[in-house]
Amino acid sequence: MAGSKGDEAAGRLHTCLNAAQELYNAGHAVHLIFDGAGTQTLAEISDKKSRYHQFYLDLRGAIDGACEACAISYKVRDQLVQNDARMLHEHLNGPSFKKYVDEDYTITTF
Repeated sequence: MAGSKGDEAAGRLHTCLNAAQELYNAGHAVHLIFDGAGTQTLAEISDKKSRYHQFYLDLRGAIDGACEACAISYKVRDQLVQNDARMLHEHLNGPSFKKYVDEDYTITTF
């Protein structure tokens, strides 16, 4: 949900991606949803020049997509679509968290 600008945001992003990668590589079901300013973050890490791009490559199979309404609001929808990101619009033009709760996933936000 957070952007990636500034030290605090960059720390949150690194922690999120590191934790997701550890769990994903250990065989856990990981579902990454980029919501809010996080849509800008997904656009950033999908760029080959990003210092987080390797995380993006390693976690592509775990990325469920980005909130379409947020991607439009943050003006990154076209960039995300060009990078094959799935636009999520299951609930009020954004992602549905209910389906994850219904399947007993733990939801963690950064």
